[in-house]
Amino acid sequence: MHQLCGPEVEQPRVLDNATKAVMGVGTGLGESVLIRDRTGRWKAVHTEGGYADFPCHDEAEFELLKYLQKRYKTRCVPIERGLSGPGIEAIYDFLQSKNSTKSPVKTGPKEIVRSGLAGEDPVAVEALEAFAKIYGAEAGNFAIRTLCYGGIYLTGSLTVGLKEYLAKSKGFFVSRRCAVGSFLL
Repeated sequence: MHQLCGPEVEQPRVLDNATKAVMGVGTGLGESVLIRDRTGRWKAVHTEGGYADFPCHDEAEFELLKYLQKRYKTRCVPIERGLSGPGIEAIYDFLQSKNSTKSPVKTGPKEIVRSGLAGEDPVAVEALEAFAKIYGAEAGNFAIRTLCYGGIYLTGSLTVGLKEYLAKSKGFFVSRRCAVGSFLL
């Protein structure tokens, strides 16, 4: 298990019997909460968290939101449109459309992730950075919404492929995950 929040936190404050949050990022975005029932058994409470609004924290994300609104012909863009396999493709396409020196077009999230991690394509690298910021913001928001003192557990095919990157990308994932105000989990 990786501690993904703040150098000021020596140990994560994880309570064994407390609420746990689970986020799965892959072909879509799944969010669920695990709570103990009266008998002590864990129960999953499913959500439709992937349909919550896309979070914007800076001008680049507002531009991305406008792009997604046009791409999907909707005013309300769910977070899943940017935080999923198709989401990383949309981010890549958006960045590619802004880039004056076109990179060879990557097809599919696996190719974008592979190329970004290898540093072969500057647009793919930038797409991973943007994706990690969005992921961190949503993880922080979900942690607050669920009061998950039992921890937040990240899963899904895209998460597994980016595990080391997310753990090391202190400037992207962690800064957003920890920048959720004075409430730290």
